[in-house]
Amino acid sequence: MKPTSILVFFATILFTTNLFCQTTYNSQYIVNMENDLDLGIKYDFTTTNTLQQSFRLNMDDVNANEARISHLFLYTYFWPGSGVVVTLNFYEGDIGNLGPLIHTQDLINETLDVRIGFVSPEGSNTVPGVYPLTQNITLKTNKSYVVEFVLPNNGINDYGIYTTETNLGTCNVGNRDLWFKLFGEVGSATNTTINITKESDLGYQLDTYSNFFADKLLNKYEPENLWIKTPLAGTLTYISSDDSIVKPTLNSQQVGIKDNIELMGLSVGEAIIYVLHQNDTISHFNVKVTDKKIINTSYQYFKYPGESNHSLLSVFGGVSEKISEIYESVNVHIEFTDQGVIEYEWDLNGDGYSWTPTGIETNTTMDQTPNATNFFTNFVLLRQNKNDSYVGGSNGGGTSRGLGKKDAPPRYGLVTIHLFDNESNLGNTLAHEIGHNFGLSHYSRYNSNSIPVPYDNFNLMKTSRTYQLIYGFQWDVIHKTINYRESLGETYDTRANAVFNNFNDQTFVFGEPNTDAQINASTNSDSEITYKLTSSDTNVISINNNGQITVLGEGEAEVTAYVYATNNYLAHSESIIISIGGPTYCSSQGNNPTEEYIYRVQLNTIDNASGTPSGYTDYTAISTDLQQGEQYVITITPRWTGYVYHEAYAAWIDYNNDGDFEDTGELVFMKYPTASNIVNGKFTIPYYAHLGSTRIRVSMKYGWIPNSCESFTYGEVEDYTVNIIPQQHFWFWSRSNENIDISKEDDKTIEGDPSDGIVVYPNPAVDRLIVKFDGARMKDYRITNLKGQTVMSGTLDSSHKIDVSKLSSELYIIEFAVDEKIITQKFIKL
Repeated sequence: MKPTSILVFFATILFTTNLFCQTTYNSQYIVNMENDLDLGIKYDFTTTNTLQQSFRLNMDDVNANEARISHLFLYTYFWPGSGVVVTLNFYEGDIGNLGPLIHTQDLINETLDVRIGFVSPEGSNTVPGVYPLTQNITLKTNKSYVVEFVLPNNGINDYGIYTTETNLGTCNVGNRDLWFKLFGEVGSATNTTINITKESDLGYQLDTYSNFFADKLLNKYEPENLWIKTPLAGTLTYISSDDSIVKPTLNSQQVGIKDNIELMGLSVGEAIIYVLHQNDTISHFNVKVTDKKIINTSYQYFKYPGESNHSLLSVFGGVSEKISEIYESVNVHIEFTDQGVIEYEWDLNGDGYSWTPTGIETNTTMDQTPNATNFFTNFVLLRQNKNDSYVGGSNGGGTSRGLGKKDAPPRYGLVTIHLFDNESNLGNTLAHEIGHNFGLSHYSRYNSNSIPVPYDNFNLMKTSRTYQLIYGFQWDVIHKTINYRESLGETYDTRANAVFNNFNDQTFVFGEPNTDAQINASTNSDSEITYKLTSSDTNVISINNNGQITVLGEGEAEVTAYVYATNNYLAHSESIIISIGGPTYCSSQGNNPTEEYIYRVQLNTIDNASGTPSGYTDYTAISTDLQQGEQYVITITPRWTGYVYHEAYAAWIDYNNDGDFEDTGELVFMKYPTASNIVNGKFTIPYYAHLGSTRIRVSMKYGWIPNSCESFTYGEVEDYTVNIIPQQHFWFWSRSNENIDISKEDDKTIEGDPSDGIVVYPNPAVDRLIVKFDGARMKDYRITNLKGQTVMSGTLDSSHKIDVSKLSSELYIIEFAVDEKIITQKFIKL
């Protein structure tokens, strides 16, 4: 059977006291499944009472040696029924060659807490489950194992175990999504901890308190930056499980310190960002993308007749700010309508209290709310006791009550208070109550099947709490509740549609001064505009978030502008096409070619006998490839119709493709006046020449050397196309200055300084470079393009290999720090 790669997660969570900010956790690893499992298939017990699955921990790229497992995660099809016991066994060995039994127990059926961050397959009958082991078992990285599920008899088709229905891609991200997870602690010889923080306290919450892995919430179309801090920084890559939902972009890397990545939510949904080191998934975090939601609420204080004046009668401002602060963190904006102070005798039984065991007094009071059905929730405050000095209630601060989600308005959030209560406490309590209206239940660690979850008392929905955090699994509940209510026609969103102005298709000519340009669109929205390249061809332009365009070549590119949802405007996006045409060249010609003209031009594979003279001929449909660093011969054959005159010659190549021949080095051939019947000259294509097609102009003029944009009396001009390609062969030098022969067929090596003793190959490189050098004098490297921009940096590992597969095809310079000096060499990436 061919192996199936399946992710298995191990996590150790460490937290800091920096609220909303960070967690540290170690690696997640691969299990090679030796059975050929298909996607989305239920393996049931119809014909057998035993299901076995081989697996092996594959941790070759990290120095982990064992994992101590405490929990098993599965997706099952129903449960076999009461009284049916499923036995779970772990063996050493392989299917057909079982070794010692290392663990056995009854499979304890429990419900998976969504805080685990386990992504489920599609299908209404799948049941996420977490199964604690009765004792921790230690699995080694260098052994094969078999997990076995045994039922008392076969013929049970209402129970089975699922693979998932989603492919995640290639390499160690897995050819298939999860079939099972193991959770526990990893024993490792090295520290591969990763610390994820928001770039600033602005934006939406990073939940590291409720989850074994971080949860990040994005507002659709609003880019946010994260810091990834780890000793492996500078060598990591980031992959989204679904680029249509969230797309990661690497902004910067500081080797061994931190990476900065941008996350852009493109559609509502969930995705996983995988963190890879040398193609191994070493961690991940979960990303949820939502639209900003607007919720309308009312607020009123009910005072009894004759109630004394006090600060709580005008407490609305501070309370609303506290509620808003809590829910803005989960992308929900609450609009408040202050309905003022309402006088109502709520003490129906005359005992001086606003509370009765049946709740009739508070219920009757809430029924007095004006226009209650016009709002999602109505916040209601009243005194707990008519005695100003009274202190009572279970928490000394009053009794609160949330009526929970209802099928239709009116909904309420109620708090009965004492005079000494403050705005912050009231805001926290009412935020808890509207949480019930959003479908949230009280938070308890017992929901997590007794798996320890730090900071249980930080959650808004905990009845006794220290902070007012809303965890990642609750974000889903809130937004799904609002979406469901909107689907039934209950909506409170009156925001305007965002529009773009001055955002139209544009055309530029490659190489002209206006080629690198700025898009200057505007919007009525109070959000910033973010620009992204959304076409698949990345060789035409690049564009930054602010709309600055850098032209890379000819063609068409799609650019999309985004504005995210704010409190006043809905999210919006539009796309335009940026067209990059070829450069426009100046004219040049001979006005009287009847007595002398260019008869033939030869350059590499070009061999064109032009025949009839015309003064100027466009032969740009004729082309040849010229390699950077290579020398070529151009041959021009003139023809006279009568007397043989002295002719001068010149040829230019537009190396930077900017539409002229005026830059240094672009005059590649020149010949003073001569009556020779054939002329030729040599030139070398420089390394800085722009890769791709460009123009060569060949000119013959009577009497004196022509210039590139001249109209003259006697002679002729012809234009051709040359295609500049990367150099295919390099020489290099060893310390002994002797040419070195590399035995591998593709290992042509980069030229270097005779004294540096560094060998880098192959060249050109397709997906990797190999570095050889004398001694262990250098480790760090940096790769830059010809613009001087750093495109990669890192530290050589023991393999001395550098992955360059993600670099675009062009010439690069690689720098090495050697004995307090910098050694630079060039290489071509194909």
